[in-house]
Amino acid sequence: VQGGFYGYPRYGTNVAPPEAGVIEPEAVIPGISSTAVYANRDGVYLSYLLPGAGAVIDRFDYGTFTPERVFQGGGLITALLEREGLLYAVSINGKVLAIDPRQRTETLRQRLRRPGRLMARSNYSVYFDAAARALNYVQDGICQPYTAAKFFLHLTPANPADLPPESRERGFENRDFFSYEHTFAGPVDEQCLVSVPLPDYPIDHIHTGQFIPGEGQLWAVEFSLGE
Repeated sequence: VQGGFYGYPRYGTNVAPPEAGVIEPEAVIPGISSTAVYANRDGVYLSYLLPGAGAVIDRFDYGTFTPERVFQGGGLITALLEREGLLYAVSINGKVLAIDPRQRTETLRQRLRRPGRLMARSNYSVYFDAAARALNYVQDGICQPYTAAKFFLHLTPANPADLPPESRERGFENRDFFSYEHTFAGPVDEQCLVSVPLPDYPIDHIHTGQFIPGEGQLWAVEFSLGE
């Protein structure tokens, strides 16, 4: 809620005057990296790293977010709240993501029916959707590994002058990301989709894959769009 007070600097560490009135979340989820939240037709899935337990994927039925489902640990906390059919996920960096589960699931299905032109296959099948100007990563089942792995995305433009100034020395634009940073990520009809918008400039070459920071690369592919 805009202007609402949820504790400072985060939930569970309230140092405000008693009359401030801390708003209590319905569920809080810990994460060593930010918690991933995605919706499917049968509920809302949460993917996070739990200290001592590793990667955890949990599912909440719609309408059942209660104080009993509260986890705390690791010092990094994400709040999950449901209001009037919408899900609100608050990440550790303060970003608020509002999800309409029904609309989200249908959009995912539409993207999966026509993901674009197949460019490469590895752990994910990578498609170029020219109409949406997006790169679609499709995988069977729930995205794995979901929280620990990071995607790398290196774009080489057809015209080097299109590179941002900070990227010109390396010769490509670095757009690395985590799957939870993009709206269309989640399991639908036994498939997972991560859809990433591409810049407007014509792209000649793409190098992409996944790695676990501090551990190494999981997979990689390269291809040319030839724009």
